[in-house]
Amino acid sequence: MAVNGAGLRTVSHSEQIYIDLTPPEFEYVYDGDSSDFDIQFQTSLNISMAWSVKDPESGIQECSWAIGLSPMDTSLQDYTQIAITENVASTVISSTPYDRIFSTMRCTNAAGRTASISTDGLKISLVGVDTSFSETVVGSTSDVNFASFTGLNLEDGQYKVTV
Repeated sequence: MAVNGAGLRTVSHSEQIYIDLTPPEFEYVYDGDSSDFDIQFQTSLNISMAWSVKDPESGIQECSWAIGLSPMDTSLQDYTQIAITENVASTVISSTPYDRIFSTMRCTNAAGRTASISTDGLKISLVGVDTSFSETVVGSTSDVNFASFTGLNLEDGQYKVTV
């Protein structure tokens, strides 16, 4: 309320404003759907990302995630908004001729400050590993002189290392 020299009074109201000079803080971002660990490899085209973000001053207003071929890249999936109550997002991509895939999370607080962070990347292999034909032979490392390695030969249906 304000009073001028003539004694007239006026009252003014405004929308709530937030004074928050810091962006949201990410506690973790992981490839995969676990909040306990980050995966590095998978054999599925289902890309998932888990995260935890906080903003104690003004709160989280909006979050979105993207997928690309490098950190902060959106070439495989542009930013897609998700519910701020979620902490896992996933989607299926159509194919993967790529070396690594990175997920990026972007969150904005109620004061309009934005923070972005990417995972360390995920390698996808659509070829499973067949170990039914393998054989493990345990021997002394002193039996092998790698400096004189000359090749790998197929003898009687088995590969033999020549040193």
